[in-house]
Amino acid sequence: MNILIADDSKMIRHMVCAILKELGYDSVTEAASVAEAKILIMGKKYDLIISDWHMPGESGLDFLKYVKSRPEYAKLPFILLTVENEKKNIIGAVQAGAQGYLLKPVEKNALAQKLAELSKIYKFKFPSNVQWKGSAIPKTEE
Repeated sequence: MNILIADDSKMIRHMVCAILKELGYDSVTEAASVAEAKILIMGKKYDLIISDWHMPGESGLDFLKYVKSRPEYAKLPFILLTVENEKKNIIGAVQAGAQGYLLKPVEKNALAQKLAELSKIYKFKFPSNVQWKGSAIPKTEE
């Protein structure tokens, strides 16, 4: 599974990468901006995008709208990371096509839960040996 992370904070990108690796995902690509992320998605097939909402230049919401407007990417699951917690903004992100919304700082359990949920919908493999909140993450139906 190929995952793209777009965040202007190197620390956040590394933290999310570390969590993903702990969860068993090794194919993770990092982008420091929306402009870089747009270039990267043209050159490789991704199964999931995780993007910060607030970045200099184009925002993660702009990136989400770009991805969802392109037929070749429109079905990609997209998770927004942010400190935004106003209900109207969350509704706007969902209406724009976000499949997930996680508050920063990203917690391993929250990301694992979201990936488990999305794996059922998008039929990507979720590692079955991962421990989460003291128990195994629910297996996805294959």
